[in-house]
Amino acid sequence: MRALVISGGGSKGAFAGGVAEYLIRERGYEYDILVGTSTGSLLISHLALNKVEKIKKVYTSVNQKSIFNDCPFVIKRDKYGAQQIAINHFNVLMSFLRRRRTFGESKNLRKLIRKIFS
Repeated sequence: MRALVISGGGSKGAFAGGVAEYLIRERGYEYDILVGTSTGSLLISHLALNKVEKIKKVYTSVNQKSIFNDCPFVIKRDKYGAQQIAINHFNVLMSFLRRRRTFGESKNLRKLIRKIFS
């Protein structure tokens, strides 16, 4: 019995999904059990249904606005043009003062998941 397991973790899970696609399509591996957690569960279902292009489109088109409605991060460019990601301390402080449980609210991600995945 052979199992394919993909973990969660956003981009880490997406990387594992790419590896799984390679193993299935290019190497011809077949699996008896497909299991995923968090982002892995979204990927596993699409791999099982052979809807890889749909999931690739979703994972390559998301940005912070499509995930966070209250973003805890700021993206800046340094003097060489490279992106620098930092914590938006003001937003974190406001979330703390409002007694929120998290530093960022990801309601937009929930909306995206409901819209894309049936």
